[in-house]
Amino acid sequence: MNTPNDTARLLALVNSSGFPFQLRIAYEIRHMTPGAGWDIISEEHAWKDETGNEGFIDLVVGCNTAYDRLRMIMECKRTRNADWVFLVPLNGAGLNGTSIRAPWIGVPDSALPSQVELGYYDFNIQPPSFISEFCVVRGTGEGQTPMLENLCRRLVSSAEGFARQETALSIATGRKLTRYYVPVIVTNARLQVCRFNMEAITVADGEIQTGECQEVPFVRFTKSLLTRNAMDPAARSVADLNRDRQRTVLVVNGSHLISLLRDWGGVGMPPWGSGWLES
Repeated sequence: MNTPNDTARLLALVNSSGFPFQLRIAYEIRHMTPGAGWDIISEEHAWKDETGNEGFIDLVVGCNTAYDRLRMIMECKRTRNADWVFLVPLNGAGLNGTSIRAPWIGVPDSALPSQVELGYYDFNIQPPSFISEFCVVRGTGEGQTPMLENLCRRLVSSAEGFARQETALSIATGRKLTRYYVPVIVTNARLQVCRFNMEAITVADGEIQTGECQEVPFVRFTKSLLTRNAMDPAARSVADLNRDRQRTVLVVNGSHLISLLRDWGGVGMPPWGSGWLES
């Protein structure tokens, strides 16, 4: 029988991991109001791509009210007293955006692999939020690859890997399928938006002199990320390449996840031919 000191020590060990946070997020989703339509499709789901990258998706979440076309690929990230600060220039894009650039698949009835479409599309999804491509996290600085970018790159790759798994299943069963996949980071970090005018940045020291910060429930983190599907054959310029590599990851504070799911809506699927053909 463990002593109280033993139990306290073991609990401290368990709490040093992020698993309790992940388990609670799954619990919150499963215990939403009956009829909300959201459910856990898979947990600790193994994935691997052709380049050798592999890992586990924390949660795969589906929405039955969206005609079963949605999969959220969730990474649960527990932090210790952290603030994630997203930069949003006032004289630039980023206010009240609804766009999410996410992967999707299209598999016609009794499809051959050459008939499958897999691509990225700009979905318009409610509710809106700030859009940012820069995030400052404590502990990142010169000479370091930003933590959030690393996390997002791997998460987006896992979403592509999961999409390929469902594509293979659809082909094997001869079942038509259209689906989109939204990568989501759920964290207990406080999400802050720093809003400022570009003129408030001094060239001499590269610092923002005046601005305002506010806590927000979630952010659309949109960035050019290199993944397996990193180039559209239709690209004809560097600008085309950069746009094609744009990926959106929803970053959500865990306390606001359920309200985000309840307000989710406004999705439209892309027409056939919007993606590129997989050979």
